Amino acid sequence: MHAEQVEAIVERTFEQYLGDAQTLANMQSVLRKTNVRMSAQEPDVAAMAQNAKILQSMFLSHTNLARVVGNLAEAAQRLQERIVTLESTIAPLQEAVINLQMRVKTLEDPTA
Repeated sequence: MHAEQVEAIVERTFEQYLGDAQTLANMQSVLRKTNVRMSAQEPDVAAMAQNAKILQSMFLSHTNLARVVGNLAEAAQRLQERIVTLESTIAPLQEAVINLQMRVKTLEDPTA
């Protein structure tokens, strides 16, 4: 899997569960403005301001979670690349072992 494929999967998952990035940025902006306006109003509106803060915290948590998912996808991609590299070394290593076995056999049996 290439980095572009991983990035596309992460973006698609992010948009599927959280929405597109521009909408999320707009939501965060609205939540910030709402918090500022509501905190200056009457005390009985304080609960609504608190709810807005909770919503903003949830938004940031989801954003951070999406970032973690992206990092995990990137780590998985790196692991996959390492596995491919390791698998490509198996055949040369097997050939080297066979050559060494033949040399050892030749050294052990001088009549061959």
